[in-house]
Amino acid sequence: MAILDADGARRTREWDEARFLAHYAASLTAFAHHDPKHLPEFQPSGAAAKPKPALPDEVAQAQVRGWFRARAKKAVQSVPAAAQVECPAPYDPGKE
Repeated sequence: MAILDADGARRTREWDEARFLAHYAASLTAFAHHDPKHLPEFQPSGAAAKPKPALPDEVAQAQVRGWFRARAKKAVQSVPAAAQVECPAPYDPGKE
């Protein structure tokens, strides 16, 4: 198991080296053409990203509901009025 862990660590190190070289080349290109202040800093693979603070469940559900309502409204608005057809009432065998 130690051999596999060491091999994985070696691969990660190699990927980080390749990513660093690519980042360095991009920064030189950006310096040549643009303002280099906007280029993000290189972070190794093992660097922990800052997690976003969790939203309360009610807020998350409200955001999802709002997203679905906006999508439904957009879908209805994209259909021409002439193509909108009223749906017939469901079949009820007791009425006949």
